[in-house]
Amino acid sequence: MGLKPLKRILALTFAFAAIVPLLIVSILSINHLAVDNIGEIEKKNLLLAKAMSGQVEVFLRGPMVVLQNISAMLEGNPDYSEGDIQKLLELHVSGSELFESIYILDENGIVQNVGLPSGKEDFKRDIIGIDLAHKEFYKKVRQTGQPTWSDTFLSLISGRMSLALCIGVDDRVLVGNCSIDLLAGFVQRINTEAMLVATIVDRGGAIIVHPDPVIAARQVNISHLQPVQEGFDGNEGTYRYFFNNEEYIGSVSLIPGPGWLVLVSQEKADAYGHIIHAAIYFLGGVVGAILLAVLFALVGARSFSRPLSEFAARAKVIADGDYDFSLPRPSYLEEKELGESFHKMADAIKVRQTALQESEVRFREIFNAVNEAILIYDSATGDVIGINKAMQDMYGYSQDEAVQLTAGDLSGG
Repeated sequence: MGLKPLKRILALTFAFAAIVPLLIVSILSINHLAVDNIGEIEKKNLLLAKAMSGQVEVFLRGPMVVLQNISAMLEGNPDYSEGDIQKLLELHVSGSELFESIYILDENGIVQNVGLPSGKEDFKRDIIGIDLAHKEFYKKVRQTGQPTWSDTFLSLISGRMSLALCIGVDDRVLVGNCSIDLLAGFVQRINTEAMLVATIVDRGGAIIVHPDPVIAARQVNISHLQPVQEGFDGNEGTYRYFFNNEEYIGSVSLIPGPGWLVLVSQEKADAYGHIIHAAIYFLGGVVGAILLAVLFALVGARSFSRPLSEFAARAKVIADGDYDFSLPRPSYLEEKELGESFHKMADAIKVRQTALQESEVRFREIFNAVNEAILIYDSATGDVIGINKAMQDMYGYSQDEAVQLTAGDLSGG
């Protein structure tokens, strides 16, 4: 198995040590950022929905107060004539923008008196005598005795969608018709954020107020949407849903009194867009940091491995017998100490080699000075390694010729 270069090992180690903690911190940070921001957005939208439901409730108290005043006057003056009642109703209609008509139903649910705004008096004969006993709001107020809001209906006077508030007066019922446009205008004034859509849904799940007049006019039923279902079940909160092929987050709050819902919605892309952008920028920074970490790892690995490469190259020079060498200027204390040890090692080898060479010279002088013929051979192979001067003279072989022979050749000769 081949050995891997130290530079590669160091680079991978440095990069791993730098990148892994960075990735862990990045993942945790992005998760924390996303969870916190999503929670804040949903909380903010829910608070807005609750605030709007409270404001709508306050707004609806206006018609309630007016009708309660009329009811108190009627109950306090049982001797009012039909003319007095007519003037009372017309006075409150003409002096208020809340109602487009106010009428009184008798004990059988028949319209007995009606107050109309100026210019609409001709509708009086069309309204007097209408039987409303079959209407749910009439049945409910007679059964419970509590003020009741109707669902939306088409007004006979304005031809636009309207709501009716009903209050019991003795055995009669006082009804005030309010244009839905007034409520829609109020909701739009308090809906200050452009990307948010504030919708009011009646008890049947039909939209009665919406920024898109087409949707409001059609009274689109959205009772199948999860926020609406949860809201009518008493579970105020923020939910995700699809409408017209777009994904929304919707916060729902119940309006006390009429039992309607306020649904504050926002497209998911708009709601979480800044989170996604922040995550992209953050990830871009992380990628940049990783690239820098890899670059620094490569540079650091090269810096750490370069002295070792230099020492390896100098070791080859020493092995070739060159003991005079120089090393680059050290960058680290350890590199300096290793260089000094390297120089000491080279000097020691040089001294020992010089001594060995001198010893070899002295040996050869003695070897050749002996008068006896001497040969040196390899005991394993019998090859001649060398002969002294006496043996050269005895056999007539030179040193170079003798080393081509074996000990047996010389012995046999």
